[in-house]
Amino acid sequence: MKYCHVNGRVYSRYAFTPPVINSGLASSYGIEAPSSVPLDQGSNVKLRIVLGHLSKRMTCHAVVDNVIAGKSPETFSVAFGQLSLSDHEFEILLNNCSEGVHGEFEFGMTVRHGGKDTSPVIEGYEGEEITRVKALTLPVRLIEAIDLKRGETPFSQYVTNALRKATDG
Repeated sequence: MKYCHVNGRVYSRYAFTPPVINSGLASSYGIEAPSSVPLDQGSNVKLRIVLGHLSKRMTCHAVVDNVIAGKSPETFSVAFGQLSLSDHEFEILLNNCSEGVHGEFEFGMTVRHGGKDTSPVIEGYEGEEITRVKALTLPVRLIEAIDLKRGETPFSQYVTNALRKATDG
């Protein structure tokens, strides 16, 4: 597994579900970020990665592969693997990686606030919309719209309630 440093920002929180692999590149590439929080190795996390001079964002699930203690007791390096990105999103990620640490990492209760003024990567090759398996296979554009409206309601609960309402009405 090759880990790269993101030339941008990474926001993270723990996730209940493991990543659903959407690309063969998920077993070859991951990201590494400096952290002041010692995340639990093997934990499922949700990431929001803000790239391209803070102009594009991608949201995915991952697994904490490794946590390495830094030079001081309050610094760590966290390696994330099994990213649930599409092939096109991996291409964008790899074009925004650097050898040295240039990005910022923030761990919190939610990732939705990170890069909310940026536009999501929603189209792949030749203008084809990226889809992601998330309870159902949904276009990223729809996932982003649901995230804007669901508030603190978990994604799966919000979608389930909306589907029930749509089929009952």
